[in-house]
Amino acid sequence: MQRSSVNLGDVPCLEHGREQMRGRSLVVVFLATVGMVLLFWALVPGGWTEEEATDYRSFYLPVAQNLAEGRGLVTSEGDPAVRYPPGFPLLLAGLFGSARWTGTPEVLWLQGFTLLAMGWAAVGLCGLAWMVVGECGALVAAGLWMTYPFNLWLTKQPNSELLFLPLFYGALLLCGGALWRSWSWS
Repeated sequence: MQRSSVNLGDVPCLEHGREQMRGRSLVVVFLATVGMVLLFWALVPGGWTEEEATDYRSFYLPVAQNLAEGRGLVTSEGDPAVRYPPGFPLLLAGLFGSARWTGTPEVLWLQGFTLLAMGWAAVGLCGLAWMVVGECGALVAAGLWMTYPFNLWLTKQPNSELLFLPLFYGALLLCGGALWRSWSWS
């Protein structure tokens, strides 16, 4: 009697189940990262503060406030804001405008953005690791990322780096996915 071998990767329902599991894992990574940042804020002395962020207070905040009030991309002295790239002040101006529109404190929008950025950065890193080392390795990488002390320290104040982490990992994920597919086809 001859046994037939079945490649389980070719069974459509199992492939669908794997994709659902990946989606659930990424949601758990996002929520766990947000939870870890909130726990860090609760435990670190001083919690979340704007006071320690010198670049934020001296440059990003005044430029963003000028943008939000329609004065353009200028510093508090009225000079063109060219010391740093305009990405972070543009984001802050949008957050401040949303705060004004909803009547909520600006700090809540900043904290909410920080939580979203860290969550999406962890998801992007997890997706990258998933392509290279598989599910277990990806979840370990995400766990290390969300508990990394320097990373958590960045979240305790407004930092321009937080805007670019999810964008950077997202770009790497797109490029890596395209390269990975082209390598697997050859």
